[in-house]
Amino acid sequence: MEKVEIKLAACIEEVLEILAIRRTVFIEEQDVSEERERDGKDKEATHFLVKFSGKAVGTARLQWLGKTKCKIERMAILKQYRKMGLGIELLKFIENYAKMHKVQELILHSQFYVKDFYKKLGYKPRGKIFLDAKIKHIEMVKRLK
Repeated sequence: MEKVEIKLAACIEEVLEILAIRRTVFIEEQDVSEERERDGKDKEATHFLVKFSGKAVGTARLQWLGKTKCKIERMAILKQYRKMGLGIELLKFIENYAKMHKVQELILHSQFYVKDFYKKLGYKPRGKIFLDAKIKHIEMVKRLK
């Protein structure tokens, strides 16, 4: 039986695993520039790591926008581990973490082609489509109860 573990990054080794996942997905796979991906905001973010049978396969980070609002950023699952429900599990974990910290609203900038993934999980599109790193995005929002 394959084991899924989702956790907060707790040491430098886990942060390095996260950066490696982001390099693979954003820089190599999606051709985002290294400068754009390494935006200098990692130090103040909360980082999440997904492990599948002990292997680091997914990540996301949470940026605090005041006391009751957060933005989910840099969500990535390695290609060979997509369509296994890991992204759903990661989002649920982040939402539970946010609720425990009294967050009322989560925001994310979804790549446009995956907006329906977020819609199914209760995120609502807001505003117009925009380009980020030459990729179409839309802002999406979810109110937490």
